[in-house]
Amino acid sequence: MAKSIWTYSDGEDRGFGLFKRRVFQQLQTHGWQTWMASAPLLEPASKPLLRRHLLENKPDWILLINQSASQLYEYLEIPDNQCPHDAKKWVWYLDDPHFYIDRPFEANEFVFSFDDTYLDFITKHNPHACGCLPLACDINSAGSFDARFACDVSFVGGVIDQSKRRAQLPTQMQSYIDRLVDLQLENRDKNFFQIAEENPIEPGKQININATVAHYLYWEANNRRRIQVLEALQDFDLRIYGNQDWAISAARFPTTGAFLWSG
Repeated sequence: MAKSIWTYSDGEDRGFGLFKRRVFQQLQTHGWQTWMASAPLLEPASKPLLRRHLLENKPDWILLINQSASQLYEYLEIPDNQCPHDAKKWVWYLDDPHFYIDRPFEANEFVFSFDDTYLDFITKHNPHACGCLPLACDINSAGSFDARFACDVSFVGGVIDQSKRRAQLPTQMQSYIDRLVDLQLENRDKNFFQIAEENPIEPGKQININATVAHYLYWEANNRRRIQVLEALQDFDLRIYGNQDWAISAARFPTTGAFLWSG
């Protein structure tokens, strides 16, 4: 019996949106019915459109990346009595799940991580099932060998320039953000909510880590972690292939500039 599956994406998303489209293409070859709702995710008007698309189609499965079912319900502002609890959820973490998981999973969430070292942490939050589903190359658009790209080690991935967001923060908050990020990099088994609770900005004074703050913290830690790893490889013939924000990061972290590929 054919199954149906639903997900959503920003039409401009070349990251997670690309992964979702590739997954759906393969499911279609096995007879699955697929629905991908597309909308500009930063626009408030998109939420009711996505919510209606999900609830009207009533899929057997929902595909989510770096987001649990309950977080999806919150994001789309779905009333509890309308939440599609009966649908099975395929939750795939393509980044460190410590930054995202903050509650138990639903009974019908099948959770996967790109890295099996995170499975013990995920299992603590009681998914229906848990496993490793790594990322891989796109065999549908394989290229030919090009000697220009030959090197000992290559890194393919991006960073996000946060200098403008950082400049809007008071000096005390900048220092506090730096402290939280340093602590998280030293304690990978803790998320930022736990770290902020254990390390208030002042005695007896907590900050509210809302979605915007959590996103900033995640990418600040992600940027620094990537740069730390790459700095440890600087004695090799290293090349970085990524977005334009690497050039801005090179100004903030000069040692990365020598490895950027600009050909």
